[in-house]
Amino acid sequence: MDEQTFEDHLALREQIVKDWLRVTKRDLDVEEVLDYIEAYDLEAELLDVSLDDDPMSELESLAFHIKSREMRHPDDTQMSLLATVMASRPTLNILFRDIKRYGESERYRPCIDALNVLDLDQLDILVEVIDEYWRTREFLSVAQNHVTLTNELLEGNGTFSIEDLSDAERGVSIYKKCMDICDGGFSSLKNLEYVVEGNDPREKDFISMGFSVKRGSLEDDEVFDPLVDAIDTDLRNAISHGDLWVDNVENTIETNNPDKSYSFAEFEKEVTIVIPLARFVATLPTVIRARWAAEKSGFSQYARGEFIS
Repeated sequence: MDEQTFEDHLALREQIVKDWLRVTKRDLDVEEVLDYIEAYDLEAELLDVSLDDDPMSELESLAFHIKSREMRHPDDTQMSLLATVMASRPTLNILFRDIKRYGESERYRPCIDALNVLDLDQLDILVEVIDEYWRTREFLSVAQNHVTLTNELLEGNGTFSIEDLSDAERGVSIYKKCMDICDGGFSSLKNLEYVVEGNDPREKDFISMGFSVKRGSLEDDEVFDPLVDAIDTDLRNAISHGDLWVDNVENTIETNNPDKSYSFAEFEKEVTIVIPLARFVATLPTVIRARWAAEKSGFSQYARGEFIS
């Protein structure tokens, strides 16, 4: 590795750490985290993988993720690809558990099926655009909002329901957070759609495309229409314009449109539909990378069993 490449390598590692600290809001020293990552023994971790192990700490997961990614450059070895699959599995397990918990598996099956039949050349293209996306402010925003959404859901034991006015107010906050994630994350869906249709998205700028335009084009595709159909347009527009509030007298969710209001039961249903959508959109780059690593390493038949079946 020449000097310039090595310096770039260290600079990228430092930037990833800084972004991680911003997302997680951890009060840790950047240099101490970098020293921890430098000392982290990835090979030992790979050689001692057990389902009986305690879950990784967030710092261990960060070190594992960074070092497994770095192993891919300049050569993609089977070990590094296995590391990518392994690092992705906890995230995928949580995602698919939540999709099933909310009874939404069928909505996502066409998209997962379409991803599973892509060949390696198509997956290489997707990973290339993902690498670019991971360097954008849009991705950082999606990641931050996803962390906030996860924390809000943890306050309700991982699920959402409306029992009183405070739950309804919380539902408005959660729905808004889900829409923020979709606003920034639908670019990943557009990239996937482009590749599924046999096109190359590397010269496309989906980030600059307005949300309504992205949603409209996805609605025209039978694979992706079930996903975008999860969004109630009236609710999304009301939230984006600040026109949504809880009526504490009628126990309803109201908008500025007098003909459009929601009972608590109706609103609860809408929120529980968009929660898995937001989590899927935020996690899609990881899903794609895991699929790519599995295909490139030759573990694709095993890895496909990890997806929704």
